[in-house]
Amino acid sequence: MGIQRAGVLAGALLGVFLAAVEATIVSTAMPAIATDLGGLEYLGAVFSVYMLTSAVTTPVFGRLADRLGRRTAFVSGTLLFVLGSFASGLAPNMPALVSFRALQGFGAGAVLPLATTIVGDLYEGEARARAQALTSSVWAISALVGPLLGAYLLRIGWPWVFWINVPAGLLSVALVGAFLRDPGSRVRRGEPLDARSVLVFTLAVSALVGALELLAVHTRSSWSELLFPFVLAVVGILLLFAWTRIERTSTAPFVPREFWTDPFFLRANLGTFFLGGILIGQSAFLPTYVRLSLGAGTVASGFALTMQSLGWTAASLATGFLLYRAGVRTTALWGAGAFLLGSAGFFYLRPGDPLALFYLASAVVGIGLGTTNTAYLVALQARVPWERRGTATAFNMFVRLLGSAVGAAAFGILVNRLAAWDLRREGLPPESFSAWGGRGVGEAEAVPPLLAEAFSFGMHGVYALMFFLSLAMLWIALRIPADVLSAKDEKT
Repeated sequence: MGIQRAGVLAGALLGVFLAAVEATIVSTAMPAIATDLGGLEYLGAVFSVYMLTSAVTTPVFGRLADRLGRRTAFVSGTLLFVLGSFASGLAPNMPALVSFRALQGFGAGAVLPLATTIVGDLYEGEARARAQALTSSVWAISALVGPLLGAYLLRIGWPWVFWINVPAGLLSVALVGAFLRDPGSRVRRGEPLDARSVLVFTLAVSALVGALELLAVHTRSSWSELLFPFVLAVVGILLLFAWTRIERTSTAPFVPREFWTDPFFLRANLGTFFLGGILIGQSAFLPTYVRLSLGAGTVASGFALTMQSLGWTAASLATGFLLYRAGVRTTALWGAGAFLLGSAGFFYLRPGDPLALFYLASAVVGIGLGTTNTAYLVALQARVPWERRGTATAFNMFVRLLGSAVGAAAFGILVNRLAAWDLRREGLPPESFSAWGGRGVGEAEAVPPLLAEAFSFGMHGVYALMFFLSLAMLWIALRIPADVLSAKDEKT
């Protein structure tokens, strides 16, 4: 590997690590930050505004990377992320922090998809599969490092939770800026871009993701209180239909038309949407389930996600070496099988079962995540030329974010409604579950058994839904052509 390629790869992987570790670091530090700044009611907004802005800008930056070049788009987005991180560390109160997190999220929409695109540009064929396996492993490993790094930085001072991104982000920018050379003949700087399509798409995504975030936060509210999120969702859907009409008639569509005529593009992104739902169902609820319903300690509950990350990392690396030999269809079938096995295992496990079995089920789900995510991403990048690869990669990651947003709302509503129903069946008021939910994860030992059982009942609904999502992924995998990565489809 030459120095130039090694420098670009190091800068891109550092960008992947930055974007991936951000969520776990901030999650660890937010209780201390909220205590210091006050305004606990803004706690959810700190996370939701970051997710919303990053989701909106992800496909936009992907399109710009094809139009302006990878280096220009990546450096611009990463510097925006660094600026938002620096400002977040200076926030005097929670409303200001929410505003600065929005700025940080705008930049984050460029960092991960463009870093992944750059890695895809550096290699071809089996080498690309191995490189993207490494990228996926960096993402998974960040879930292990994030909480530890966040806890350490809190000892220095909570602003460093954000300021740690500044030197690392600038180093990433320096490496990519110094070593990456875009092929000038393939950068489409003069290619028109339909501003109306971009605007309507941005508004549609903002409305939909915003509605889903509100639904996820207000899962224990009455139906009347959920009216605004539902109205916002309807507005988002209407805007999405308007966007599709604009795209059909536009001379410079936001998403290239050839993408919609490729059956694999549609199937791979639909599978990635379901993968996003499974990922959030596992990551958001499993530690709380292990902590509250199984009575495990903080370290033991966190280790449940550690096992998922280990499974993800191992499967990603294995997929990188086996994808071109086994084929995308076979690899996707392996991933779907792992999802089915893991979600079925969680569904049949009960709080009294050995904790090791929960760890095993988590690792199996991680294998499904690592296998499927790597296979779809590599195949999508292989089937499009350089001048479309940024858009294809960013769209795939946007779909995963959207699947996670939908999953967070759906799983949150499901677990809370089922738990309330179980309490009502036991003769307890459903409000007792809401009161317990506000006490915090750290008070597991004080949770009455009936409430813990109700939460466990709700979680089994979550894993039942995960099982059906896994069946959908199996159906998608079965419909993938056996030769989807054949030489005639490979683009450079």
